[in-house]
Amino acid sequence: TVTICAGDTFYVGSIAHNIPGNFADTLQNHNGCDSIVYLTLNMAPIINPIAMMETICAGDTLFLNNRYFDTTGTYSLTFSSVLGCDSPVTLMLTVLPASYDSVTVTVCAGDTFYVGSVAHNVPGNYIDTLQNGNGCDSVVYLTLNDAPIIDPLITWDTICNGSGLYFNNQYHYTSGTYTAFFSSVLGCDSPVLIHLTVLPAAFDSITVTVCAGDTFYMGGMAYNGPGTYIDTLQNGNG
Repeated sequence: TVTICAGDTFYVGSIAHNIPGNFADTLQNHNGCDSIVYLTLNMAPIINPIAMMETICAGDTLFLNNRYFDTTGTYSLTFSSVLGCDSPVTLMLTVLPASYDSVTVTVCAGDTFYVGSVAHNVPGNYIDTLQNGNGCDSVVYLTLNDAPIIDPLITWDTICNGSGLYFNNQYHYTSGTYTAFFSSVLGCDSPVLIHLTVLPAAFDSITVTVCAGDTFYMGGMAYNGPGTYIDTLQNGNG
């Protein structure tokens, strides 16, 4: 009993068979006598083509049926079945491109910029390779700049005793140097120092005697009756 592939031929001696069936073939053995062969010939079932869809990244290759493939396309391949018959395969290959991106970033001094999990804190040009949504290379060309360091802004201010200066979300009532960090247009620290001087108020006591009917003026206030008065004026410091 023999099973052959569709389109093949099986020989019994010089007798060819390519149609399934039962056959009795008479040959001659080595003694010169009849040698009868009873043959049952079967035909292996025809194998329907198999469609295979594969995806690879640009730069990669697919090794199949002793061949390398690296270009998008449709390919016809022939494999061998367990019976040794042709097993046709249609390969539909898609090659996904890598993605490329260029970015220029300015960071504050001392800050770190991340491309994926790759950290950069020194100005320069970098090429980082990540993985995009397709699982292929995503190449990032990074130009990293450091923002210029901002020199502290130093100011001087003077207030009178009893007044307050509102600075950095709080009031200051005593002389001293106060520091605050604001945000620059790039989002970096912009230090401001303010030297505050609190000027004391001036106090003076005077006793004045006027003639009856006369008026005494203190600043813009007029007095013509005896008594004790308290007037607040503005001294030379304001």
